[in-house]
Amino acid sequence: MIKDTPLSFSSHILATEDASFDSLCEKDPYFKQFIEYHDLKLFIEEVKEKV
Repeated sequence: MIKDTPLSFSSHILATEDASFDSLCEKDPYFKQFIEYHDLKLFIEEVKEKV
């Protein structure tokens, strides 16, 4: 699925009020620039389009 796609990821751990993307963005506004994905296949398709 992603074997031939050059990907680079990093982790960032924060304690939030609840397990939601909105809560993450409230805690750290840096993440407002990103898109929340619930579908791994769609995420991989989007990444491949940008490569």
